[in-house]
Amino acid sequence: MARDTTRIYELPEKIRKLTDWAGNCGITELASINSLARKIDVPESTLKHAISNRISFELQRRISEAFGFSIEWTEWLDRQAGSVARRDSAESFFDRFQKWKSAHAKITIVSDGTTTKIDRRFADFSFAVPGSFDPIDDEAEIPLILSIAFDRRGYPVWVEEASETLIVGLREVDLEISHDQAQRKIEAKDIECEGGADGNFSAFLEGLEPPWWIVSTTDQRLMGRRLPNDGCDCVCRGFGIGDKLTATMKARVDSCVVGMQGNLFKGESEAKKAFIDHLVRLTALQGAEAILGTQILEVVPKDD
Repeated sequence: MARDTTRIYELPEKIRKLTDWAGNCGITELASINSLARKIDVPESTLKHAISNRISFELQRRISEAFGFSIEWTEWLDRQAGSVARRDSAESFFDRFQKWKSAHAKITIVSDGTTTKIDRRFADFSFAVPGSFDPIDDEAEIPLILSIAFDRRGYPVWVEEASETLIVGLREVDLEISHDQAQRKIEAKDIECEGGADGNFSAFLEGLEPPWWIVSTTDQRLMGRRLPNDGCDCVCRGFGIGDKLTATMKARVDSCVVGMQGNLFKGESEAKKAFIDHLVRLTALQGAEAILGTQILEVVPKDD
């Protein structure tokens, strides 16, 4: 290997960002220093020493070919550093790397599913790419569709004093999808859902960036489901591999409705009924406001 070596600014951090990116993308052969050393066919000790000190041109070339970037990038090595402000920080390099990868790769969005905080009978949702989505190179635009469901039977809450179960439902919920990356955007629209076999609710767009909806109904409570296989409820623009989005559904205690049919509270004053009603709502939400579910989505390479 060539003897001439160069000190690359913030090289350990650059390599760490690259291996972390590979791990997040499931590229195991590049996800650690050990696996990277095997991939580029050098001893691990040699690679670690070069990263911590000075690195040869040949080793730079092997690393760049493994990950798919150019060592001629100013963000890799700023040859004018000193005369101008540095442009080759690890953050600047990795930002360009991500943009390069996104612009020259097919990408999609995946998720491990929604984490329900209370009970799926209360509310459940998930964002996903539509079935017909076929990403193309140089196009960082990904559509998402929203599936959402509310159990028609409602959510049962045990009332200790009466030794009875009351049914709690939701009149409306808030739903948001957000991110913390600059120069990315999510474009959304109102979402309709017809009654009958589907849900009895609509989602009206209230916030633009990040977008959030109020999901509501003209009936007593939200019921039914919306399970599209195709279409487009929002579009993610400018996102790159490794970027993450967070979708959250919330409800407030005043958005709950409690069914008090029958003779359970016959003869009780209106004040006591209202008090029990409020306690049951608090019990269902486990507080004045609750997160009903959270979903983490990530931009990843799309397999051919």
